[in-house]
Amino acid sequence: MENSQICELIYQIYRGLRKQFIIKSNNQLTIFQIHILFFLKEKQSASTKEIANFFQLSLPATTLSLKKLIDEKLIKKEVLKKDERTKILKLTKKGEKLIKEINYKKMKNINSIINKLDQKEKKILIELLKKIVNN
Repeated sequence: MENSQICELIYQIYRGLRKQFIIKSNNQLTIFQIHILFFLKEKQSASTKEIANFFQLSLPATTLSLKKLIDEKLIKKEVLKKDERTKILKLTKKGEKLIKEINYKKMKNINSIINKLDQKEKKILIELLKKIVNN
């Protein structure tokens, strides 16, 4: 019984955090598109194939999501100087700004939850989260 309660609570936290990632530009971005932005932020650049492989999706599905990000001017395609047949994707300034906005909202939401805990509860939470993350 305890495991199912824990799973349900973790899932509720996960759902709550996912909701905050839905950001409106001209059209809403999907969670996958937002994950692509964060992936490009971390990697600095990547090919369509690298993105598809990382997220374990087909090239057509990945290409469709990338097209919307390009249309929204959140990412751009650049030709690789070593091999002009190869195109890489990078964040634009607008994409970087959106990531900063998402991170700000994420931290604000998480802080509002954490601020409801006293110091002892925060220390316990930190230890539990470390144990979960390190497994």
